Amino acid sequence: MRYFLILFFCFFLSEASYAYTVFLKNGKSFDVVEHKIVDEFFIITLKSGNEIGFPIDDIDMIKTESSIKAFEEQKKREEEAKRRKKEFEEKEINRPKELFDFFLQEKRGMQINFTENEIMQLIEFGEKNHLNEQEFLKAYSFYNDYLPSVIYTKRLRLILYGVDKGKNKKQLNNNEIRGILEDPNLLLLLVITGDSPDALSNAEVFLKQKERIVQPFHLKIPSIAERTIYWPEAPAYFWKILVQFKYSDLDLKNEAQIVVKKGEFQKVFNIDFNYYR
Repeated sequence: MRYFLILFFCFFLSEASYAYTVFLKNGKSFDVVEHKIVDEFFIITLKSGNEIGFPIDDIDMIKTESSIKAFEEQKKREEEAKRRKKEFEEKEINRPKELFDFFLQEKRGMQINFTENEIMQLIEFGEKNHLNEQEFLKAYSFYNDYLPSVIYTKRLRLILYGVDKGKNKKQLNNNEIRGILEDPNLLLLLVITGDSPDALSNAEVFLKQKERIVQPFHLKIPSIAERTIYWPEAPAYFWKILVQFKYSDLDLKNEAQIVVKKGEFQKVFNIDFNYYR
């Protein structure tokens, strides 16, 4: 047997939100979180914490190095997103007390049903603060690359209805409000960047909660990406993916992972549903 298994399990290694792929010349591949080279052996650490070593000659270095490069670029983007999120949270300290207390501090436990008073209060709040639309979207974002990825809860949608009413001087439309309240699906906007305009055409999107896989009720992925302001430099393109999952399929009190996958590419969004109201 040309390669050996290091029987070492790291109980303290938490599963990374991203990984890269190591390819062997025999066609096999492994999703790993890190690697090292020791005495002519290429040693990888799997998501489970197990380590496996292979002779360096068994590694397809061209494909592996390409995967590592993509991993490092994604890691940088996630670190930048964390930095932006921290800056946003620090800015919230100086926001008006009404906005902070009413909107941000109350985001604990997703609300599905509303009283008539709550409905009107949320719409009026959005109308009164219609200039803060981007701040509302950022507050309900769970990842920020080129643009924020947003979870559109019923609460947020009612506030945004008020924003639209305030911006466009619209009259209340009971049918539109009823459409929000009776919608059986949770809407999410996923934003992903890349360097090829058709890289995510026909990609697969699904949700994971523990061992459960949840398929979307509705999915819309543009066949061709839009250009970013950085084009032709990276990131040159971005996709806005709309995906809906049935509320009845979700455990809204726990975390979940939204997975976008096509071929060797995989992007994972981590969401704690309980955080968004």
